[in-house]
Amino acid sequence: MSVVETTAGKVGGRVEDNGIVAFLGVPYGGPTSGPRRFRPPVAPDPWPGVRDCTRWGARCKQSMLRLAARYGAADPSADRAAVLERGMALINLSGGGDQGPVSEDCLNLNVWTPGACGARRPVMVWLHGGGFSSGSANNAVYVGDRLARRGDVVVVTVNHRLGLLGFLHLDETGGEWAGSGNAGLLDVVLALKWVRDNIAGFGGDPGRVMVFGQSGGGAKVATLLAMPAAKGLVHRAAVQSGPALRAVTAEAADRAAHALLRALGVDPRRDPGRLAELPTAALMTAAAKVVGSADSPGPLGFAPVLDGTVLPAHPADPGPAPAGRDVPLLVGCTADEATFMSAFHPRFGHFTMDEVRPRLAETWGARAAGRVELLQRLRPYWTPSFLLAWSKGIAFQTSTSLLADRRADAGTAPVYAYLLSWRSPVLGGILGAPHCLDLPLVFDNNDRARMAGGDPDAERLAAELAGAWIAFAHGGDPNHLELPDWPVYTTAERWTMVFDRPSRPVSDPEPEIRAEFPPSPLFL
Repeated sequence: MSVVETTAGKVGGRVEDNGIVAFLGVPYGGPTSGPRRFRPPVAPDPWPGVRDCTRWGARCKQSMLRLAARYGAADPSADRAAVLERGMALINLSGGGDQGPVSEDCLNLNVWTPGACGARRPVMVWLHGGGFSSGSANNAVYVGDRLARRGDVVVVTVNHRLGLLGFLHLDETGGEWAGSGNAGLLDVVLALKWVRDNIAGFGGDPGRVMVFGQSGGGAKVATLLAMPAAKGLVHRAAVQSGPALRAVTAEAADRAAHALLRALGVDPRRDPGRLAELPTAALMTAAAKVVGSADSPGPLGFAPVLDGTVLPAHPADPGPAPAGRDVPLLVGCTADEATFMSAFHPRFGHFTMDEVRPRLAETWGARAAGRVELLQRLRPYWTPSFLLAWSKGIAFQTSTSLLADRRADAGTAPVYAYLLSWRSPVLGGILGAPHCLDLPLVFDNNDRARMAGGDPDAERLAAELAGAWIAFAHGGDPNHLELPDWPVYTTAERWTMVFDRPSRPVSDPEPEIRAEFPPSPLFL
């Protein structure tokens, strides 16, 4: 066992077969249940002796945000057994599901380090996906030992509060819940303070901290850059397939909170202790009803709130928020984001144009025919299933472009843009370059999450992506020897690294998509 002393006590980690030392479930905060429910996080109580940190810590209790349903997998005509079979296949491809116990008390993190003695390595802090309501750091695709070894970096992954536990806006009901609408991101700030105060003991450099995340994790990174409390704790940032431009407004968050309290029959002004006593299941049942109603705070349900204090500005609307605009940014997405969510429907990959055409008309209206023609011209690998997915998810790409434009126009820190266009062979190639494809590539975990299948070219791609993220963590520039020159992104030329066969920089790839399709309401 390898032992490191932290500000709360000693922790013991295990040495992996490749020599990397792993510390799992390290507490960075105290309890968040009972009287601490919905309140800002606090540091953990000290402990005696050596705490065993060789197993996953608790992940947050959660109700799954059914993204697959949003993209059509909830079609009542679909065979349920086939839906389950396809769903399990996709979950296995993307890491096999989360591990470890589930609890409201979930403020813990995982650390992988090449060695805890003397070195000052860059620190890569990962924020997991799952919107703002699901997921955890405890997934095989996020295991950081290989990334740590490949890049001589320290990798940290963070568990924090989710859904209504992390983002229920109760500021109107009294001062004791101030900041509750952003409690989940205040957890992340506390984790970053833990990194600042402790990571040197694990061989990390608290002055070179890169925060990166995908999907909901990318949106967390973008929002974190708008929080004054995070200023100085983040020195580089990477937003992968999660280009958050706006937060939930305080008005929408208040409406959702009032609806939730009505559903629970609770008046926190008269009985403030009642919120702390309710079973978690009752809270989540009521929250699910609110999210499924006209009172939902937004497309992603309970999410960060523009409360004027913890989050005083939108992440990037009309421009980047002042708090993090001086942080270098790596930002991008995949070419076929929504195929992953759409593929939970068992007929995905087999849809005909007759089946798809009415759905395209429903989504795109009178512009459907022109958009179909445009996508068929730009994407020769199109199928009816791809057209259906693009109708739901092409705005990942346009929203990413808009975030890059606004950060670049600010001119306060370099921006590097990418587009992952390499198409995976899994499931007969029906996914193309889907959401989550970047995860095993960046973490060098192709055998732990088979999104890239057994294609030998995936190892080349992993070397390129992992190498770029590592270079960015080291020096704020993703260029490295295994890639062609990657220019800084500007709105004049929009240089973008297209990861494909082969990878290459392209000036303004697919401008027609940016011109034709608006940003997504998921992000703007």
